[in-house]
Amino acid sequence: MINQLLSSDNLQAVPRVRGTIVNESAGTDRVGRLIQVILAVYLIPVLMVVVVVSGVGMMILGVSETIQGLSERAKR
Repeated sequence: MINQLLSSDNLQAVPRVRGTIVNESAGTDRVGRLIQVILAVYLIPVLMVVVVVSGVGMMILGVSETIQGLSERAKR
């Protein structure tokens, strides 16, 4: 029974064409694309700032730990 339901004769591909789905116009695709572009233009620089600031912070921590290790070694 399950094999009959899953046979390739019963499963047919349904083509999807933009703007042809009921209650959806092709104009909503433009609005969605505009929102994506606005978010990308806003979020990419923000992400770059976060990456740079965290990288600088990690460098500062690394240098301070190195200096601290050297000063403790000099005290011995």
